[in-house]
Amino acid sequence: MHNQSMPFNSFNINLQGNQTCIFIFSERNTKRLNYTLGFVFNRVLGINFSIMNNIEAFKALRFIPKALHDVSKIDYSSKILGSLSNIPCAIAPTGAVGFGWRGGDVAIAKAAAQFNIPYCLSTTATASIEEIANQAPGRHWFQAYILKDKDLFEKLIQRAKDADYEALMITIDLPVGGKRERDYRNDFKIPFEINALSAHRTPEKMISYGQEAHERGIQVIIAGAGGAAHLPGMIAATSPLPIIGVPVKSSNSIDGWDSVLSILQMPGGVPVATVALNGAKNAGILAAQILGSSDKEIQQTIIEYKKSLKVKVMDSSKNIK
Repeated sequence: MHNQSMPFNSFNINLQGNQTCIFIFSERNTKRLNYTLGFVFNRVLGINFSIMNNIEAFKALRFIPKALHDVSKIDYSSKILGSLSNIPCAIAPTGAVGFGWRGGDVAIAKAAAQFNIPYCLSTTATASIEEIANQAPGRHWFQAYILKDKDLFEKLIQRAKDADYEALMITIDLPVGGKRERDYRNDFKIPFEINALSAHRTPEKMISYGQEAHERGIQVIIAGAGGAAHLPGMIAATSPLPIIGVPVKSSNSIDGWDSVLSILQMPGGVPVATVALNGAKNAGILAAQILGSSDKEIQQTIIEYKKSLKVKVMDSSKNIK
């Protein structure tokens, strides 16, 4: 053993073979997810300056081994906020985990509890404060963004307190949204979340989502469903928000017509705005138009978008001639 400093990590990585590191995960993630979700997970600020700076910072770190120390019993434990943790780290808040893996938030929280390390739930997580507390008992922290809606902000903190979360991670780095070049190139302007819900397989979770979405600042819900397609209507029955239904031609549908009629033929008092079969694009545009009725910036984006459609038609006409 010698006392020469050792690099914290090697960034000259052979992507062949079975090595497991963040770069391998990123590559596999990009292949596994669709185009939009791949950008959600891999997006960074600016034109990748943030991630490049982080890599350079970690490359500067070194572990210096201690010679002639007893290593027969290695103890990584450390106290964090007064309580013992098996290793000196905690799980940082990460939003949108459920986009890429159903139940991902709960799975990570369970793993953290198994290894007795703190887990911090993101404000933009795809699992609720109570869901984490009930399904993954352990050391929980809650990330609290300073929100414009102070009443909502206080309610979130109270819910964390009621669920015995031991700490708050107050986040103050978003007085204005970050400049995400990739998002601009992909017309991504409106914050969104994705959840996997089923009216038949997860009815309790569906009802809870419908009842609580407006309290978390959600303003419009797009619900897609195939076959019997009860999800959009059931969400509409539990939520005060406008609901847009997307009938999906699934493997068990009757050529998609059962999905269309299930969403379209809603009883009086429980409206669902229904778009065409597999019409997710129009659902997104309609949602933006609903938001634009009270947000001039979004409304202007819609106006510019519709102008671009006219230009495309005119260009196509010229090409035909």
